[in-house]
Amino acid sequence: DAGCLRREIREELGVSCSVLEKLGEFEDPEAGITLVAYLVDLPEEGYKLASHREVRWVYLARIERYQMPPLDREIVKKLRTLTRP
Repeated sequence: DAGCLRREIREELGVSCSVLEKLGEFEDPEAGITLVAYLVDLPEEGYKLASHREVRWVYLARIERYQMPPLDREIVKKLRTLTRP
């Protein structure tokens, strides 16, 4: 849920976030994986990484240049359907 997500982001990235909305659940039945994706508001800086080497902001229009698992690509497709000011 949103509370778990906020705690996880604080633990892993050292920042607070605001959970804006649930984007959906994305499943890979063969692998037995379900990802629950949320749209969050994060600060641009101030990260204290616990288990990651870096944080990088990427424009949605350029995200295809990066390797990612198939379920993450499904989340990117969903993001492209959103219109935000």
